[in-house]
Amino acid sequence: RTDIKSQIESFRPHSNRLEITRWNGIIILNDAYNANPDSMRSALRTLKEFPVEGRRIAALGDMFELGSTSVREHRSLGRAAAAFRLHHIFYTGKHSELAQKAARAASKTKGKHSYLRSKGKLADALREMLRPGDALLVKGSRGMKMEEVIDLLQRG
Repeated sequence: RTDIKSQIESFRPHSNRLEITRWNGIIILNDAYNANPDSMRSALRTLKEFPVEGRRIAALGDMFELGSTSVREHRSLGRAAAAFRLHHIFYTGKHSELAQKAARAASKTKGKHSYLRSKGKLADALREMLRPGDALLVKGSRGMKMEEVIDLLQRG
């Protein structure tokens, strides 16, 4: 039992797989390794339940490799994201604009879902919004390279 306990305590996820770091008093949940409809919902649920003093904010990128279901799945993600009632969700990527529009349509608080065309603009918006005590989830498919948002945020 002590072997199992020590292994669990020393476990470190692969880079960009729900890697938890802190920056300027902000907790960053970096889950930029990959994304699919189930993992996106699971990550949003994790953020919603994450113990945090401040606000819960997400930065979501496209889910790739969905084929003919991509439009439907991104819209479905947007509706699901609205139901989590996070403080704010930012979207970036070609298909994530569909998620943002679906989220705004499903949400009573329209201003809590923003679409930004570039990771640079997304990092700028996050830098303006984030305060010590907040938690930030960053997630998208590997091809989106959403970890760049974190790099831009921290360098800014």
